[in-house]
Amino acid sequence: MNGFVVDKEMTDHFYALETSLFKKEFLNDKDYLNNILHDEFMEIGKNGTVYHKNDTIEALYGSDDRKIDVKSFSVRMVSLSMFIVNYISTHEDGTRVYRTSLWIETLKGYSMYFHQGTIINENKERPKYFL
Repeated sequence: MNGFVVDKEMTDHFYALETSLFKKEFLNDKDYLNNILHDEFMEIGKNGTVYHKNDTIEALYGSDDRKIDVKSFSVRMVSLSMFIVNYISTHEDGTRVYRTSLWIETLKGYSMYFHQGTIINENKERPKYFL
């Protein structure tokens, strides 16, 4: 595997950052969303649509709690200020999604620079980062 697996404390920190985007208290705070998403943020959604920071803030802002279960959460350091987060999310409708986020450390803390969700094809072997 490329990258270094981080310790539990860092894993817990990134878990809290990722899952904050599922919680109403954070989704109703435009300043929080503006700070947690990098100015150059880009997402490739599970349906293949490309979103940028303002699109994502507009879509998330004002949302209720998003009932998403997280499994197989892992974090790898790819440089001193860059981390890749991988996990599987399960949504209320049963849809399971591979999720990957790239976080970078800035002067304001960690910001999500990139995110991608890909619907899981249950008939294929699971990639090693999602075990």
